[in-house]
Amino acid sequence: MGIAGAALVTRWSVGLVFDSSSVLLDCQVDSSIAESISNAIERESTDRVFDLHVRRIGRDYYAAEFVIVSDKPREPGS
Repeated sequence: MGIAGAALVTRWSVGLVFDSSSVLLDCQVDSSIAESISNAIERESTDRVFDLHVRRIGRDYYAAEFVIVSDKPREPGS
């Protein structure tokens, strides 16, 4: 039973390393996700995305930080 338990834990830990390596190494996600975010911001507006970084922070969770260049900037929170 000890060997079987060790094999299960080893398999689980290898899977965990593969799943979490891109998150821990702060890798960028597919360009299609970043492109869809950029298109959603720029659609029907003169605003343009200048700098966009999208990272995977969970299985189906992403975080984005970006800089928008605008002809008509507004105050934060408005």
